[in-house]
Amino acid sequence: MKKTILALIAMGFAANVSAAALETGSQTMQWKGTVPVVTPPTDAGYVIEKVGVTDFMSGNLVFDNAGGSVTLTSASEIAFVVKEADKVTGEALTDAAQLAYDIQLTNVKVGVNGAAIAEQTNGFFEVKHNGNVFAKNSTEVVTAESAGSKLTISTKAGVPATVSAGEEVIVQAVVAVTPKTAEI
Repeated sequence: MKKTILALIAMGFAANVSAAALETGSQTMQWKGTVPVVTPPTDAGYVIEKVGVTDFMSGNLVFDNAGGSVTLTSASEIAFVVKEADKVTGEALTDAAQLAYDIQLTNVKVGVNGAAIAEQTNGFFEVKHNGNVFAKNSTEVVTAESAGSKLTISTKAGVPATVSAGEEVIVQAVVAVTPKTAEI
């Protein structure tokens, strides 16, 4: 019995000695999110309604890397219209009229491999609105009779790629939408 107790004490002592020999570790944790441009309040009288299958935060980018030259081969189209909405629920009215609006590209942001999404500095990526290059801080008028806004991503000719093989890329286009009328 004495030997058993001595053995248990020795094992406990050895465990304490080995535990003390371990180095202190650390772990980094991160949360991310983007504060959007002002979302219309429920009583605004209008809603920005997605058109098509691609959600506002679900666009895809497809790259090619032939001979070490990175090119963007395609990007999802994200489309929307602005419609009259119920001022109580904030939902588009049944048979809601499409509204005319101004759209302004306020920022283009890029994040690579989980790095914080930040304002693009070199201009490799560009945003297209209804097929035309949409310059930052420019405003375009969209009529009520139009098909709305269709946005996609492309790259500028002559600007070297800022991404490499295996990198995950996020591109965000931040737009401001100002309806011409929303008086219900």
